[in-house]
Amino acid sequence: MMNNDTLPDFLNYLQGRLKEPLPGRKSHLIMTPLIGGKRYRDFDPKESSGQSAVLILFAPGGADAKLRVFLTLRSSALKNHSGQISFPGGRSDKGESVTETALREASEEVGLEPGLARIIGFLSDLYVLPSDSVVTPVVAFLKEPFNIEINPDEVEEAFFIDFDLLLNNGSMKIEQWDFKGKKADVPLWDIGRKTPLWGATAMIMQELIDLYREFDSASI
Repeated sequence: MMNNDTLPDFLNYLQGRLKEPLPGRKSHLIMTPLIGGKRYRDFDPKESSGQSAVLILFAPGGADAKLRVFLTLRSSALKNHSGQISFPGGRSDKGESVTETALREASEEVGLEPGLARIIGFLSDLYVLPSDSVVTPVVAFLKEPFNIEINPDEVEEAFFIDFDLLLNNGSMKIEQWDFKGKKADVPLWDIGRKTPLWGATAMIMQELIDLYREFDSASI
């Protein structure tokens, strides 16, 4: 098992890189659905918009020690983003930091003990219109394995995927969907058993991918 004080090379790089200016919207736009060639969503929050946070949890793989990232399939009974692949997360309680929100939500949704997550830093905020909230992605590394305990009121599935699956340029594709009677070009990764990874979660993931490519280029 990896020593708790030792991070995989990419996360060690990321810990410093997240303190610098980030690609943000440039990355988000890559995975933004388009209608008639124009993005269908707004990136600017309202003064009344709430604060939310998600937990991007990395863990080492098996013998190859490749990184895996944790995802959930949200319950179809939820009001917002139902039936979509997501990171654990939700709305912040009053007086709660985004880190506290992300860890609390992960505990409530999948039984992660907060002490098992080593916080690395934060990706760019993303405004999410359906929930009218500004989402802060909190990046963390899993110190040791945990028993996933799904809360069925919020989550249908919880799983790790190899981060390498998302790094392959051929794994992302664009499908044409019907959005309220309009044809939309939707960038996605077809990684789920029931639904692809798209939307806000894909936009957040794209920033991670762009940062990994920076790291990979600097390592050559």
